[in-house]
Amino acid sequence: MEHTWGERLAGRLGAYAWDQDLDYTVSSITYEGELDLLNLAALVDYHPGGGAFRFTAGLIYTQNEVRGRAPLTALLDEEDRALAQQIAQQLGLVIGDLTGTLEVDPVAPYVGLGAGATRGGWHLSFDLGVMYHGEPDATLQADTDLPLELVPGAEVALELLLAREEAEIEAETDDYPFYPVVALGVSYRF
Repeated sequence: MEHTWGERLAGRLGAYAWDQDLDYTVSSITYEGELDLLNLAALVDYHPGGGAFRFTAGLIYTQNEVRGRAPLTALLDEEDRALAQQIAQQLGLVIGDLTGTLEVDPVAPYVGLGAGATRGGWHLSFDLGVMYHGEPDATLQADTDLPLELVPGAEVALELLLAREEAEIEAETDDYPFYPVVALGVSYRF
């Protein structure tokens, strides 16, 4: 949706969504995951020459996240992983999974440039920009039925392993506080 204020200034509202399955490796653990992008944008366009070219600034409300799942034993080194799997197999237990999310700030400033043209009722637009979504936050949890409470210190050890992995994931992703945005739009006005 677009609203103009004279020849050089316009405002736009937009909604953008994308879902994709992906496998990724972070902190030496390979996760089976899913990327979910949902963005609601409030943008102001400045057309310096009054034509199709524009500079854009605004805010984007994001619900962007990456979800992932890996074997819980991935938190262990190879020797400990083999031992844990052997013990679980002998006892008839399933170790379980490591699940988690990586989320960004819910409100992100945006700057970009683009162009748009209208012919008849059709409108075509292109935008290229960047939003600052901050440093991603990782949250991990163990999805297991193991009776950890029966082993002294096991629950604390697991919490420490999860906290260490969260810190490693955040350290690897802290270098990416900016998110590139490429948008192509086609609309028709009746």
